[in-house]
Amino acid sequence: MLWLIGLCSLLGNILSVIYRLVYDRERLKLGYGVFVTNLAVADFLMGFYMIIIAVADAVFRKRYIFMDDYWRNSYWCTFAGILSTVSSEASVSFLCFITLDRLIVIKYPFGQFRFNTKKALMCFACAWLLALIIGLIPLLHSGYFKNEFYSKSGVCLALPLTKDRPPGWLYSVLIFVCLNFVAFVLIALGQWSIYRNIRRSSVAGASKNRKKDLTVSRNLLLVVSTDFLCWFPIGCIGMMAMSGHAISGDVYAWAAVFILPVNSALNPVLYTLPAILGKKIAGDVKLHQEPKLCSKLGEKYNDIYNMGQLLQSLVLKYRNG
Repeated sequence: MLWLIGLCSLLGNILSVIYRLVYDRERLKLGYGVFVTNLAVADFLMGFYMIIIAVADAVFRKRYIFMDDYWRNSYWCTFAGILSTVSSEASVSFLCFITLDRLIVIKYPFGQFRFNTKKALMCFACAWLLALIIGLIPLLHSGYFKNEFYSKSGVCLALPLTKDRPPGWLYSVLIFVCLNFVAFVLIALGQWSIYRNIRRSSVAGASKNRKKDLTVSRNLLLVVSTDFLCWFPIGCIGMMAMSGHAISGDVYAWAAVFILPVNSALNPVLYTLPAILGKKIAGDVKLHQEPKLCSKLGEKYNDIYNMGQLLQSLVLKYRNG
């Protein structure tokens, strides 16, 4: 499962970024194009984290009990923990921006408010800076975290899914449970508002551009919904653990290697594949319509030419008396 999800996440997201940078550059001039591209970069980092854990699993298999201390306190484990934290928090930020962008587009269809390229770049810079700060704070404040924040488990995650109170557990609860839970509540409210506006527009009728915005919003609703289903269980498990419920090690392992990262592998399929298919269908329709259009233009040209010939002959007859 580690190898499968990790490789799917790596390949899917790098192909998604290449597609948007090379074949779909027009969308990078829009806010949601910038945010979706950066979401793919964040998911790519999660795939890299999965590959690091998969390699460690292969290297230390059948002798991990002797290497546990060495691995959890190694630079690679710390690096993997930072990658997963930065990736997850950047993903949350970009999902918030995606939801906000689609909500603005739906509520203000005449362009009163928009995320232009400059504003989108400022937002994505702030999102990455915030994610990096969150990931690096445990390394910068060794007095409080005691260099044990990312060495809590063999998968190098700092998720607060146990009753233990290791160094930095309060920081972990604030970030992975409270902050992410509040963010996804806001995302859920934003998506509900988008859904209501879509229903209203569907009933009232919509223009061609409006329908395009609604289609994009429906696709992104699926992306955000799957991310919500990914993080919501982790938040609930964390709150249960903090309230004293015993969480088994199997639940922690599945949350670390399946629930948390699986969305990184699914996102390219959810938002890039529909864009590629939609572009291909539009191209096929255009190619199908162009011969008919050329044929109609040719018929009109022939009619005009024949009419010109008729007028020329009438003028000659008039001049000749």
